[in-house]
Amino acid sequence: MNTKSLGTIHIAKYEFEVFEIIPIMKTDRGVNLNIGYASNSNNINKYGDSLFCHFALDPSNEYCKQQGLYCFMVGNCVKYIGECSGKNYSFERRIKDYGQFPLNKVSLAKCKKRGQTTNCRINALINKCFDAGLSIRIGFCAFEGEKSDMSIIKAAEREILERFRFDWNIQLR
Repeated sequence: MNTKSLGTIHIAKYEFEVFEIIPIMKTDRGVNLNIGYASNSNNINKYGDSLFCHFALDPSNEYCKQQGLYCFMVGNCVKYIGECSGKNYSFERRIKDYGQFPLNKVSLAKCKKRGQTTNCRINALINKCFDAGLSIRIGFCAFEGEKSDMSIIKAAEREILERFRFDWNIQLR
């Protein structure tokens, strides 16, 4: 995989280093990820029966172990912004939450009603973009030292979301 930066973008006063996300493979619908699971439509979340994909962030990426803000982009258009902050919650771990679980897949637990709806939704949106042949990128803005405090990172995310509207962010609408 290529970890080479594609350049930087600015969102408000924050600079994001941009990298390509590599599509690995497609999966079946969420409820079918665990063979033998007795699926019940009342048991899955709103996006749990979506078509998902496996994608990767190069583990040698210099930002993997850092905390900060990230954004998903389709081509050069920012679609979603989020944060990775808190003890042991790195950029790499956050991106794994969207679909890189141990073997790069959205886990069944995320598809359940009490699962992680946003992770399912974002993965399904990325899958649709890959299907359409679109380039998916991810940007990262590292917060280091005192700036890596969880409250500072969350405040920066909120500042951006209050100022801009991104298609895939549905909070604060």
